[in-house]
Amino acid sequence: MVYDPFSDDPADVRQHLNRRSRALFLRLRESSARASAKAAAASSGAAALPNGATATTVAQATAPPPVAQAAAPPPAPALPSPMSRLGSATTLFGTTVTVDDRVRAVAAFMSKNVNSPGVEIEGKLGVLIEKYENRRAVALVPVACETPLLPIANQDVRFESCVPEAVFAALNTALNERVTRGSRRSSSTAAAADPSTPTVTYARVKGMDVSYASRVRQTLAPPPGGGPPVVVRTERKVRIGDLNVLCPGWPVDFRFSASLEEPVAEPPSASTIRSRRQKDRLSYKSGCLSVDITTVLMTEGSSPDGPEVMSQEVEVEVDGDVVDLYAAVQAYREAEGRVGEGGERLLEIAAEMVATLRALAAVAAEAMAT
Repeated sequence: MVYDPFSDDPADVRQHLNRRSRALFLRLRESSARASAKAAAASSGAAALPNGATATTVAQATAPPPVAQAAAPPPAPALPSPMSRLGSATTLFGTTVTVDDRVRAVAAFMSKNVNSPGVEIEGKLGVLIEKYENRRAVALVPVACETPLLPIANQDVRFESCVPEAVFAALNTALNERVTRGSRRSSSTAAAADPSTPTVTYARVKGMDVSYASRVRQTLAPPPGGGPPVVVRTERKVRIGDLNVLCPGWPVDFRFSASLEEPVAEPPSASTIRSRRQKDRLSYKSGCLSVDITTVLMTEGSSPDGPEVMSQEVEVEVDGDVVDLYAAVQAYREAEGRVGEGGERLLEIAAEMVATLRALAAVAAEAMAT
């Protein structure tokens, strides 16, 4: 079948894109196999590294030194560049928020998928796995830095949204340190004015999500006075879209998701329970974001006595109580993404989200390198 680039048939276009994606990953697998065979053939003459060391190592991240406060010079008149700093936003780790082309890809993803006030945006740490060979996709795709994948590639990869226990513990420690540092600086006026140490608030939430085959989810939580858990909300979560990001420089990849949680009355009477997720969540809020690290005990099937599988998850979510994401998206669309004409707020949200995920990935790299 010859593809007509001017075809108006959606099925025709979709079939062509699917073939392109599958062909790409097939060529990447073949290229990887040839490179492995070449390396194996040359290994007999290669010198061994001492003490079993590997050829590549992950550099450990270090915290930036505190910056002395000084009066800023008046800005020079210039057009905004792709790397422009927006406002004085920083992550909860105090890292600088800048805009680059990956940030613009995230902003474009938000602009495309946030079509109502209730849409939520979250970014997760995990690993992108190529389905055919069941290994990390960065081993096949020849990229050198963070690379968002087009939606056509999502059919060939899956995202495993969990992190090793050592990474989870390191993130817990790093985030707790930020809470402690913020509480210490709150008594000092000079320190409170330093944007490199933003205030971080902390909360712990325990509960259970019961998912039904009808895609309805009930969240249960213990009442304040004690007693058995009660239903606090019933909803249907609709996934709108995903943006997968390969991160060859980190031991983790990113996934950005847009979803809509629609309140419903009750699960259908004939609907069976698909899974139970017992959650112990630590939530850290700073700026317009919430960083959630969660220990999950999951039981598949309708029986609550089935085998439990434990996992640890890390996600960054836009805090709807702090920022009106839908309004920011509308302004971005009207400005066509231009800074200074209304598009800067969404870019700043996207930049803060990407910078926070990068800071979390740096902690993960340090934890896995030790």
